[in-house]
Amino acid sequence: MFHHVVMFTLKAKNERHVVATALRRLEGSVPTLETITVGVDTLSSPRAADVCLITTFETLKGFEQYQSHPEHIRVLDFIKPMVDKSEVVDWFASS
Repeated sequence: MFHHVVMFTLKAKNERHVVATALRRLEGSVPTLETITVGVDTLSSPRAADVCLITTFETLKGFEQYQSHPEHIRVLDFIKPMVDKSEVVDWFASS
């Protein structure tokens, strides 16, 4: 399995649920997306990001297809104006 995690820091904290809802719409819309979890930070510690996206794919090729899928691009274009910065971690893990 290939894991893709993105942590988003937003320009405005009040847009956390808007971003999370948009990301959750990816579920079922991209065939290669095996699992998706979206979380909104609740503790607001100084080191915290605002929204976290955790996704898994059967293969790296599946992830690459997700990256270029029109629905993924649509969601990115929608949330991009709200995002101050993002950080990503990608890794392979045995199932």
